[in-house]
Amino acid sequence: MMSGVCNAKDNKVINAVKTQPDVASYIKRALETPTNQVIFHQMPLDSLCGFAGCESRVLVNVMVSSNSSNAPVTSKLVIVSYMDLNDDLAPKVQLTFLK
Repeated sequence: MMSGVCNAKDNKVINAVKTQPDVASYIKRALETPTNQVIFHQMPLDSLCGFAGCESRVLVNVMVSSNSSNAPVTSKLVIVSYMDLNDDLAPKVQLTFLK
């Protein structure tokens, strides 16, 4: 089960994270265990708006938890930087993985 997606702008950020090969394989491995769930948490870091549009950065935590007893919680932290020039266009995304 995956959760954590809230609105259209959040969808763009979460979908960008989900499509990255490292994250996609992390999610795939996590969901091989039926009791695992994947949850996305995001926190805006900063944004800067100018003549050409707005550039934003968001910290996304891809967290895997389980409802089994004493199961560990693991996570992958990603910073998503994107330039949102128009609400109709998908943002240009650059990902940075934190270790």
